[in-house]
Amino acid sequence: GVDTLACVFNSVEELGEGMAKSVIMASLDAIRLRGRFTLAVTAGSSLELLARTITEEPFLSSLDWPKWNIFFVDERCAPSTSPCSSYKMLNDLLLRHA
Repeated sequence: GVDTLACVFNSVEELGEGMAKSVIMASLDAIRLRGRFTLAVTAGSSLELLARTITEEPFLSSLDWPKWNIFFVDERCAPSTSPCSSYKMLNDLLLRHA
């Protein structure tokens, strides 16, 4: 079975740090075991918070970009340059660091 863990954070900043730590730990484990990390992302404020947090230290230097695969699971039907595009947001905040 899969273990379920619920976390409660006292602020948006703590939530961002908690998400970043979880993603970094998962990426390190996946890369160690399989040589790559796959992340499926959805649109919204949680993705924006994660992207903003994970691209700051101490998290940014932990990312092994060449071994990451990122997939959009619910991208809006919008041009990639549109402010409504999740791809644009993730590209502007996260992927430019890769």
